[in-house]
Formats: sequence, C-alpha cells, structure tokens
Amino acid sequence: MLAGKIMTLQTDHITGPIILAAGRVAVRLFKSAVSHTEKERYELVSDADRSVNSLLIEALRREFPAFGVYSEESEEIEGDGKHRWIIDPLDGTAYFLCGVPYFSVCLSLEVGGEIIEAFVFNPVSDELYYGSADPTTATLNGKPIRCSSVDLIGEAKVGVGFSANKPKIDKYFADWGDTLSSCQKGIPLIAPALSICSVARGRLDMFIDNGSSMEGHAGAALILLAAGGFVRNYDLTEWDHRTKGIVAANHALGNVLEKG
Repeated sequence: MLAGKIMTLQTDHITGPIILAAGRVAVRLFKSAVSHTEKERYELVSDADRSVNSLLIEALRREFPAFGVYSEESEEIEGDGKHRWIIDPLDGTAYFLCGVPYFSVCLSLEVGGEIIEAFVFNPVSDELYYGSADPTTATLNGKPIRCSSVDLIGEAKVGVGFSANKPKIDKYFADWGDTLSSCQKGIPLIAPALSICSVARGRLDMFIDNGSSMEGHAGAALILLAAGGFVRNYDLTEWDHRTKGIVAANHALGNVLEKG
C-alpha cells in the first residue's frame, strides 16, 4: 500500500527546487550578521530561521494547499488531516550563528502518520540528501549512498548530540559510557540531521542524540533507512519519528546494539 502512495505522491520535482531556493537564502544570511534570541535555555533561534521558514511555508502552501505544515519556528497549519510537511528551516542554528558551515534545511512529507519522503540540504557545501520510503532511494546530489560496513564498536566513529551542558553530558556517559569509552572516536555534534545523513553516507558509523526533535531527525532518519541503516528511539525501542531523541547506526552496528 505504501508503494502506491509513493508512486502518486513523490514530490521531488517540485520540492527539490523549493528547498534549494531556501538554501540560497540561508547561505546569503550566513555570510552576514544575523540577530538571534533564546527560545529557551540552550535553544537559539535566528532571523535566518524565520526567513527560511517563511519561504518554505509560502512555497509549499502555494504548491500543496491541502497539506498541513508543522514547523519548529511557527504555529502548525492544519491541512486535510492526512498529509503534512515537517520543516526545520535551520537544523544547527548554533553552528550557523558561530560561522560553522554545518547546518541544514530539512523538509519531510508525512502521510497518514508515516514519513514517506525527505530532503536534507547543506547549502554551504551544496549537498542535497534525499530519500523515500521506497528502499535504496537514498541519494546525495542524485548519486546513491550507503552506510559503512563497520561492525565493531572499537572501530566505529560515533557522533553524540551534546554541547557544553554538563547534565546532558553526564547523562550520555551514564547511558552510553561503554560505547563512548570503547569506540574509535567520539565526536560531539549538535546538528542531528546532517549527522544522521553522515551515517547514511558512511562518514560516521553511529550517531546518538537524546534531545533531537521530530523536525530535525524525521527526514534524516528516513534517508538513513533508505541507505540501509538502523534507527531506534534513544532508549532503543521501536522507531517513532515523533519522539525526542534517536540512535542512528549502520546495519551491522545496529545488530550489535540489538543483541545488547
């Protein structure tokens, strides 16, 4: 049944140009001074988030007026109750504000509660990741990508979604101390969408984040699954893109985690 939905709802010929246009706005603002505010402790939002968000919503509503829109930076727009766009206009705002080119524009399409199509775009490196619920559709700039084949934690590069926040760091080491102590390299990364896509393309072998949100991880998780990867909730229960947190890995390391 899902394959039939994909055949009739694949939107990349329309949404691809939209996300590229949003990326151009993000790059222009990245090269200039942008003001920002604090949504809550450790959570920043910039004028660039708002500008990119507005562009995406206006374009998507024009092309798909019946679809709802859920964004990190604005109130939800109700649609037909079945189709919903999920937007993170800038995943990695802190990096953006500090001049670090590790952020992305994220867009995914949810149909009947399932993510069926996803885009993650790093506009600085000009890298567009795409995936759908049809297996093996994961691409980077139109070329197929696959996860690494690393099957030992001791040989794995593991990204972890923390910044300089001691309680969160302590929790990661309480939950994942053995993994972080024995992996080849643990790397702090606070832009989950690109980090999950790095697992999909084989640059990282695993990524763990206990605070990632639906807007930032839903689409990237679909891309990873389409690249042959493994995705679970942070507590290793069955994946639900609406929950906070994620464990993303290649298939081999996913098997290791499943076995405990």
